[in-house]
Amino acid sequence: MALTSQSLFFSPLAAGPSRRVRGRGRSTSVSAAASASSHNSQPHGHPQQPLAVASSSSKSESKGSKTFALASAITAAASGAFLLASSGGGFGGGAGGPLGGGGGGWGAGGGGGGGGGGGGGGFWSRIFSGGAAHADEKSSGDWDPHGLPANINVPLTKLSGLKRYKISELKFFDRAAGGGGAFTGPEDSFFEMVTLQPGGVYTKSQLLKELETLVSCGMFERVDLEGKAKPDGTLGLTVSFVESVWSAAKQFKCINVGLMSQSGQVDFDQDMTEREKMDYLRKQERDYQQRVRGAKPCILPDNVRGEVLGMMKKQEKVSARLLQRIRDNVQKWYHNEGFVCAQVVNFGNLNTSEVVCEVVEGDITKVEYQFQDKLGNFVEGNTQIPIIDRELPQQLRPGHIFNIGAGKQALKNINSLALFSNIEVNPRPDETKEGGIVVEIKLKELEPKSAEVSTEWSIVPGREGRPTLASIQPGGTVSFEHRNIYGLNRSIVGSVTSSNLLNPQDDLSFKLEYVHPYLDGVDDRNKNRTFKTSCFNTRKLSPVFVAGPNMDEAPPVWVDRVGFKANITESFTRQSKFTYGLVVEEITTRDETNSICTHGSRAMPSGGLSMDGPPTTLSGTGIDRMAFLQANITRDNTEFVNGAVIGDRCIFQLDQGLGIGSKNPFFNRHQLTLTKFVNLNKQEKGAGKPLPAVLVLHGHYAGCVGDLPSYDAFTLGGPYSVRGYGMGELGASRNVLEVASELRIPVRNTYVYGFVEHGTDLGSSKDVKGNPTEFFRRVGHGSSYGLGVKLGLPQRYTGSDQRQMCPAKTSSWMRQLTSSSRQGHHGDVLRLFFTGVRLQAGSRGTVDPWPGAVPTALRACAHLADVASGRLIHALVLTRPTLASDAVAATALLDMYSKCGLVASARKVFDEMASRGDPVVWNALLACYARHGLPEHALALAVKMRGIGLCPDLVTWNIVVSGFALAGDDLMAGDLVGAMKDDGFQPDVVTWTSRVSGSVLNFQYGRARALFRAMMVAGGRVLPSSATISTILPAFANVADVKHGKEVHGYSVVAGVEQELTVSSALVDMYAKCGLVLEARRLFDKMPQRSTVTWNSMIFGLANSGHCQEAVGLFDRMLRDGAKPDHLTFTAVLTACSYGGMVEVGKILYRAMQVEYGVEPRLEHYACMVHLLGRAGRLDEAYGFIRAMPLEPDRFVWGALLGACRSHGNIELAELAASRLLAVEPDNAASCLLLSSALANAGKQDDVFKIKRLVKRRRLKKLDSCSWVETSL
Repeated sequence: MALTSQSLFFSPLAAGPSRRVRGRGRSTSVSAAASASSHNSQPHGHPQQPLAVASSSSKSESKGSKTFALASAITAAASGAFLLASSGGGFGGGAGGPLGGGGGGWGAGGGGGGGGGGGGGGFWSRIFSGGAAHADEKSSGDWDPHGLPANINVPLTKLSGLKRYKISELKFFDRAAGGGGAFTGPEDSFFEMVTLQPGGVYTKSQLLKELETLVSCGMFERVDLEGKAKPDGTLGLTVSFVESVWSAAKQFKCINVGLMSQSGQVDFDQDMTEREKMDYLRKQERDYQQRVRGAKPCILPDNVRGEVLGMMKKQEKVSARLLQRIRDNVQKWYHNEGFVCAQVVNFGNLNTSEVVCEVVEGDITKVEYQFQDKLGNFVEGNTQIPIIDRELPQQLRPGHIFNIGAGKQALKNINSLALFSNIEVNPRPDETKEGGIVVEIKLKELEPKSAEVSTEWSIVPGREGRPTLASIQPGGTVSFEHRNIYGLNRSIVGSVTSSNLLNPQDDLSFKLEYVHPYLDGVDDRNKNRTFKTSCFNTRKLSPVFVAGPNMDEAPPVWVDRVGFKANITESFTRQSKFTYGLVVEEITTRDETNSICTHGSRAMPSGGLSMDGPPTTLSGTGIDRMAFLQANITRDNTEFVNGAVIGDRCIFQLDQGLGIGSKNPFFNRHQLTLTKFVNLNKQEKGAGKPLPAVLVLHGHYAGCVGDLPSYDAFTLGGPYSVRGYGMGELGASRNVLEVASELRIPVRNTYVYGFVEHGTDLGSSKDVKGNPTEFFRRVGHGSSYGLGVKLGLPQRYTGSDQRQMCPAKTSSWMRQLTSSSRQGHHGDVLRLFFTGVRLQAGSRGTVDPWPGAVPTALRACAHLADVASGRLIHALVLTRPTLASDAVAATALLDMYSKCGLVASARKVFDEMASRGDPVVWNALLACYARHGLPEHALALAVKMRGIGLCPDLVTWNIVVSGFALAGDDLMAGDLVGAMKDDGFQPDVVTWTSRVSGSVLNFQYGRARALFRAMMVAGGRVLPSSATISTILPAFANVADVKHGKEVHGYSVVAGVEQELTVSSALVDMYAKCGLVLEARRLFDKMPQRSTVTWNSMIFGLANSGHCQEAVGLFDRMLRDGAKPDHLTFTAVLTACSYGGMVEVGKILYRAMQVEYGVEPRLEHYACMVHLLGRAGRLDEAYGFIRAMPLEPDRFVWGALLGACRSHGNIELAELAASRLLAVEPDNAASCLLLSSALANAGKQDDVFKIKRLVKRRRLKKLDSCSWVETSL
């Protein structure tokens, strides 16, 4: 079982059923052993495990069964959530006797009740030999007809020893059921007792051995195995039996036998005298009773013991079926509580008044650490072991029972060190201590040293559309880091940023930080203190000098801080920490021209500036120096419950001036923040469970006593203060109080919420020097309330802030609208737009919004594909005369409908426009036609455009060329390029890129490469841009032309566009598809930012190259990095699960795709799931999955099932899949060929000839295909 920081896996270990020999004494014992039998499955996903009665056998066979029982527990009891790695082995049995306590038996190894020791060794050897042999022979398609008359009963002794018989039917007949006997169904646990399976092929000796095992296992008073000759040459088998029962018991005891040493075994000699036999059995009984007394009690709670006693009281006698139910009940509790290695291995003291349940609970004996390189090889690690060891929870240390919750906590704790790229926690049986668990922790370390230099130039269009540098001054960032110094998790991180690297003094900003954890020593686990020191130079826009809602915008004031900071953070618990330290800094206030600014200013009615505003610094010179102590106490008890934050958070911060610096500043600043997230409906935490309803209560108080510079005044308003107001828009004061409440109601995996907020300066604004609140005409208090719906990243609000929109406020509103649009916050754009329009209408009646607001809002609708909001804005335009005649608004409407796929609506807007004299309007409709595959309409419109006297420009020509290129008609596109030249326009980079893009999208890769070469030959006139490079790379990726792909990569490096998101994403995709996964991963790790497309390409590349676990781990990293997966992401990760055999992980991800991420399954997801289940041999489950599909299965779904049936020899299901595949794709012979191959493997040559005749009669043909082979001749 491997817990990893990337993901959780499951891999079941096939194990055979248990076999023990039953003693005939008064007291016996029953052993419970793990089995992966597919007949029954226990609730909660735990496999059923068969029981067998223990009696005498050789002690050599009993050695080591506890170890294998533990390995089986690690494998079978993980409930489908973990990668379970185990190794074989068995361990020995105890002692017992028919006269008394009887017992023993470890796993299936030894001893027990009726006759002493052992017998189980044969069971464990069957798991590795017999069971496996049966499976191998069963899968063989070579068998012999029985040659007997049909429908006669055949004793096994009458079968031929030279034939291989195929079993077509297996039944169980309970002779004691219902008085006269009855057949039992597959749900009967006795089905686990046999290794025979319908469809398997067995010899006579194997069948007799199976009967001998059933007779000797002790589960039955009588048992027989009888065959019946079938007309098709196969045999049907019936197991008739009478279940064994023991005397009633009134007490139940559970003991932990995990680390108990094995007692010596004395072979039971049949030649003993009666007295010697009695002495032997008494000694066995005394030894067992002594072991029971010396065993540790189990952690099983009293309520579970009470349930077991209730089960025993309801039944007059103890039966094998009752023991199985007891075992399931006990193991269910262990597994539900996270003790996934716990395993019931034996029942002792049967035929007495007390049943003893022996459990191997999974005691941890030691913890091992293993470091791996990128290829998985074991290496010597850099990190010192005590650094990791101190992060382990107490329950994962030796002496405790392994718990999966502790394993997850260990993952979380070790991952918080940020030293490792991959972490695995693997429990395995201890080979030196039987019944013990060794916890293996495998780690892949991150590179400790890294440095990066990123530069950038501003590029603007120049002559003839050529890109031109706006400035020769390069800007950029130099960053470096050295982590895990000396293996002690110490680090140095630094960065320097400037817009002019050639003269960085203009606006240089930097930060250098050193972190020294474990200040009191690594071995001192009672204290966890971290020392951190940093020097910095930062610049921020001050919200103190911001104009109020009723005045024009004030000139901004920037606050530069340079200095150093040293502090110590002491972690009391993982939820509470205390930080204290010293800060020394120099503060400089500057205006827009980067000059020192001593006072705030505001606009005068005459157009000038009033410079008599509040002083910006305490000294009045624009420069302050000060030193102060800083302390912070944080208590954070929040947790995620099904994706929602629940709990409470408290933060108290104190800054104490030391009287050192400009004008000897002495002050005490203090802040207290309290936030509580209340789970209103007490929703339980768990995968797949709904979101809870949450009430958020928030309060914040801040105050200052003593000297207070203006730049440190507390401000009101902004996204983290009172929503609906800009930063500092309500005021700046010495004291503030903010209270807020928010109610979040879950609706279909998202939240609808309402909030109420209020902030006040408590009348302290006048106590700030210069009174910035009064100077900038702010009120000092305000409230807001609103409603919202969480729609992924964008959010739509409707709310009210109890204000009206004055002209000055309209200007501020327009600035916020434009700023949100530039930052890509399109949801905020729509919120601001509809709020502003409503406020304007409320204060002035029908007032036209600011002219630029409508196009901005329509662009947001186009980005979000929000047709509903777009139609609302369209209605607003029609009701406003000035907007209805605005060509810019009409063009934005046309573009919105076009990008939302509504071509008819776009044309209607165009036809209804009052004036169409601007080429921009025509180009917008031309782009609509070209985008939606209507190039002829675009060309006709361009001709019409010329007919009314409007001359097409370069944009017009490029749109028409792009339309035909995207439609796959590059010849026409080439002719249009010639016409464009005749019209006086030279093809630019857009023209070439559109033609390359069209060829790639239409799979005309040769033409795309030819166009790219022609573009390069054109030389300085037109050079490929980043868009061209990202467009041509798929042409090399899809035909594995890595040679030319590398050439384009080299050009991208020379052109300085390698690190651009589109180019680097295309390069990763190209190398991954060409099989160069390491190169793709190198580029991927270097990328400063990654899109969902980039993550998808890398995950697909890892999956297709066989690195399936790394692919799933990368998906987990994608989620932790905050990237949002789409339907292609889940196709990639499900493909990885299928190729890697990770069935349970795939099922978990399939459910999470719908429940947690809202991605509706597509046919490719269904095909992946069928392929996943089919490769694992779970064909019935795969077929049931297909039948439950809400969509009609396509050829890929049925093809995946047919291929799996062929691999696993399920002819009946293969015929069904082939018939469905022919119905979906009647002209493709592939389905018939696959079915023919499956029939041939099963030896059905007659049916093979029928399929071939069907192919000839229907004249079916295989689809043409080809492959690319590169030789080095």
